Amino acid sequence: MTGPGRVKPRLLGALAVALALYAPARADVWQATAAPGGSRNLRIYWIDAEGGAATLIVAPGGESLLVDSANLTPDDRDANRILATARRAGLTKIDMLLTTHFHADHIGAMPALARMIPIGQYLDHGESVEIARPAVAAAYKAYVDQSAGKRRILKPGDRIPLAGVDVQTIMSAGQPIAKALKGAGATRIEAQRAGSTTPVVPPDRAGATF
Repeated sequence: MTGPGRVKPRLLGALAVALALYAPARADVWQATAAPGGSRNLRIYWIDAEGGAATLIVAPGGESLLVDSANLTPDDRDANRILATARRAGLTKIDMLLTTHFHADHIGAMPALARMIPIGQYLDHGESVEIARPAVAAAYKAYVDQSAGKRRILKPGDRIPLAGVDVQTIMSAGQPIAKALKGAGATRIEAQRAGSTTPVVPPDRAGATF
């Protein structure tokens, strides 16, 4: 949220690793239930993908960023779960889909999801380093075909335009930003001592590239 005495939330995306979170304490609203129309909160929905990954971020102004699109299943289970969450959040489209890497449990439901709800832009770190693996190569080609004309390859330090939230790429294709951010990687107490209001949530597979 923004306004007198409030700081714009910040999200730091570590592409090919995870999405790290950096937001002021007064804006950290994590909710699994529907928000009233016109919510001025930053909303984050962790979607149950049963081993995969899909996280929906809805900015105070209503713009959306989906991080990963989970698994492909015969019944489109994960695509339907993402769609249900988007509708619960009051969305009629996904403004941006950020794919952290091209494994099946992070990209599998994307084709089905795109048939269910419009996706405005596709964000990623560039070609997979596992392109020699047939399954990864096939998934990557399908991604390139689907995202044609709507794709943006992010570099370290790039910002993602999400109204009301500062989203910055801290790592892409194995390359980190040149200068550490204030309070990054610190505990809440350490971050406060450094002048920040909340810590960065560390990724679970730091340094991995796919």
